[in-house]
Amino acid sequence: MKNFTLICLAFVSIQLSIYAQVLPTDTPETIDTEIWNGFSWDSAFFTTITFNANCLPTVALFEQYDDSSNSYNNLRRDTQVYDTNSNPVTSLVEVWDVATSAWINEEQTITTITNNEIVSELTQIWDLSSSTWINASRDDYTHNSQSQVAVVTTLEWDTDNDMFVNVLRKTYTYFPNGLVDTILDEDYDTNTSGWVNSIRATYTYNGSDLVSELLSESWSGTEWAPLAINNFTYDSNDSITELLLSNWNATSMSYEASQRTSYTNNLLGQPTEILLEVNISGVWFNASRNFQTFPNCQTLSIEKDDKIEFEIFPNPFANTINLKVSEPIVFQLMEVFDLTGKTVFKTSANLRSLDLGHLEAGTYILVLQTATEKTTFKIVKQ
Repeated sequence: MKNFTLICLAFVSIQLSIYAQVLPTDTPETIDTEIWNGFSWDSAFFTTITFNANCLPTVALFEQYDDSSNSYNNLRRDTQVYDTNSNPVTSLVEVWDVATSAWINEEQTITTITNNEIVSELTQIWDLSSSTWINASRDDYTHNSQSQVAVVTTLEWDTDNDMFVNVLRKTYTYFPNGLVDTILDEDYDTNTSGWVNSIRATYTYNGSDLVSELLSESWSGTEWAPLAINNFTYDSNDSITELLLSNWNATSMSYEASQRTSYTNNLLGQPTEILLEVNISGVWFNASRNFQTFPNCQTLSIEKDDKIEFEIFPNPFANTINLKVSEPIVFQLMEVFDLTGKTVFKTSANLRSLDLGHLEAGTYILVLQTATEKTTFKIVKQ
């Protein structure tokens, strides 16, 4: 049960991480996780995320369901701190100690940022005997001329020699439009003091520049061999509806479906239900499912302005989107981005109606900036 618990927490944490990188408003506010017992769904975990004024996740509370008490009990708490530019600088993982009814430090990550670029991430674990933080690992980042991550080198702490030693290196390549092309994983060989190929991930995109296929290959020592393939399916609004994982079968020399994740989305393209299934001998079986709710970041982002009523309508929209504000606000910059980060609309005019009829159908990010505030919304073009 402990291993499954860690897997579930890792699944939720990965989801939060991915959401945060894409768009802060896509980080769920609550996640209700259930596990299939072979006959029915059982309650398993409940995750509650709180947000700051910029709608960035600050605390994630993981609770585990207890059958005996028919209630959720504390399990783990993740806390994230940001700098003034909304860059993550420190994160803390705590676990609940039932004996003392208190949170106990487990792990912390300290991020060093220069010119809004991550330079390194130092991970430390808490030593109960000495009540101090002990080095565990460090990720060092280098960037290309476009400020994209080029190489991430992972080093682990060698307690015998009191130093960090190379373990893993990830090298990123990009297409001219800025999308990731490949990610190469290399392991450090202490015998040769050099890097050895391990895993290679290759990305393929559809016409909307969304990932349609992710191919993973492993290094055999002389050539790249098939390992697994992920296929992504989207609806007409570019919201993901299915992720299919197929593993390579060396006996049949073909890919065999092993795991399927289905997404049910709301009108904003946010996944409100995520169903995970596993394939056993050609038959799909339920594994787990998440029910998710999302914060109203329109309210969160303006709380410090006496909760001014702010409305964007219609959303989804056909050609024009309107802004309604209860009090006078001057927007110094109004921008719309597609999901790749490309600017598709920009104006410094203080408008209350935006003509976006030139955009193709899909999901976009609207950013409104005043002299003191920057507010982000997801909008959908029909």
